[in-house]
Amino acid sequence: MQKWLTELMPLLLEMLGDGTSGWKRRVALWTLGQLVENTGYVVHPYTQHPTLLDVLLSFLKTEQQPAVRRETIRVLGLLGALDPYKHKMNTGMIKIHEDTGVAVISITETKNDELSSGRNL
Repeated sequence: MQKWLTELMPLLLEMLGDGTSGWKRRVALWTLGQLVENTGYVVHPYTQHPTLLDVLLSFLKTEQQPAVRRETIRVLGLLGALDPYKHKMNTGMIKIHEDTGVAVISITETKNDELSSGRNL
């Protein structure tokens, strides 16, 4: 099954991001949980697919159905812990200038015109 992960993960991410079909998102979430649980494919999905953590966390914020929220928490637990600093580097929020070795945090404006340096720096 591990040889198919490189093909399955982009499909699952696309399905997870599909806001038009709640059923499709639930199936993708369950499938992701089964893949992670049965293959031991942990932590690496975050580095190979930088948007995965944000997608799963948005499920917790927006999903109304308790069963989907519970499955999201289960999948997050199965995927394992992630170093927040490494995740920010992976998503491009922190960039290291190779000539100086200095880390630079990108600051973006939110919809409320407040300055934000991302999540929980």
